[in-house]
Amino acid sequence: MGGRTLKRVPLDFKWPVGERWWGYMGYFFPAKCPACDGEGLNPATKQISDDYYDFDRKGTQWQHNITQDEADALWEVGRLTYDFKEKPTAAQVNEWSHHGMGHDCCNRWTLIKTRAKRLGVYGECEYCNGEEGIFGDAEHKRLYLEWCEKSVDPPEGPGFQVWETTSEGSPVSPVFATPEELADWCEGNVSIFGTSTFISKAEWLDFVKSYEETGDPSAIEIGSTLVVKPSTGFIGPIAIEPKE
Repeated sequence: MGGRTLKRVPLDFKWPVGERWWGYMGYFFPAKCPACDGEGLNPATKQISDDYYDFDRKGTQWQHNITQDEADALWEVGRLTYDFKEKPTAAQVNEWSHHGMGHDCCNRWTLIKTRAKRLGVYGECEYCNGEEGIFGDAEHKRLYLEWCEKSVDPPEGPGFQVWETTSEGSPVSPVFATPEELADWCEGNVSIFGTSTFISKAEWLDFVKSYEETGDPSAIEIGSTLVVKPSTGFIGPIAIEPKE
C-alpha cells in the first residue's frame, strides 16, 4: 500500500522516475528474511496475505470477498466511515471495493490480521521475529536504526512532483512547474492503489493544491489515512472526513 505524496523539487531535478532515491536507501538494510520473504509473517498468515491479491492467479483472491467479521473490524478502526454512514454488511463492502479507491494497504493489513486470528493461525515469522529481515549482529541493527533517523530528502525547489511511498520512496512523475500541469499528467499515468485505480484530474489537483493550504508536502499523501481537501477545508484522516 500504494501511497502517493507530493514533493517540491527543483525544476531541473533529474532523478529517474521509478528509481528509489539514494537518500532513502540505507546501506545497513537487513537481508530479506528467506523464511517469510520479508513479510515478517508465519507461513499460514503469509499464505492468507498472498491469497488476498492472488498475483499468481490461483483462484484464491479474497480482497472483494471479505466476511462480516472482517467488515466489522474495518468499521471498528474507522476505515469505512468515509464511505458509509452506518456499519455496512460484508456484501456492501465487497461491492464498494470493486469501485473507486477501494481497500488500501491499511485495510488490507486489518483484513489479513482479522482473518488469520479467526482461523487461529496468526503469528510472526519465527526466523526473523517479525522484523522482516535478518541483521548480522546487534551492531548492524543499531546502525540501521540510526540511519532511519537521518535519511536525506531530495533537494527542495519550486517544481511539483509525485512520489510513491510504498518502498523507501521514488518519483512516479516528471517534475512540473504548476499543480495543473502535474494533475493533468497524473490523471492517466499514476495509479493510487496497485496498478488499476486512477483518479480524475480534478481530484489530483485537489490533493496537489493542498500543499498551498498546509505548506507541508510531506503531510499530503494519497492512498494513506490522511486527506487534505481545500474544497471543503477538511484536513485529517480519511476515515473521519465528512461527506460533502
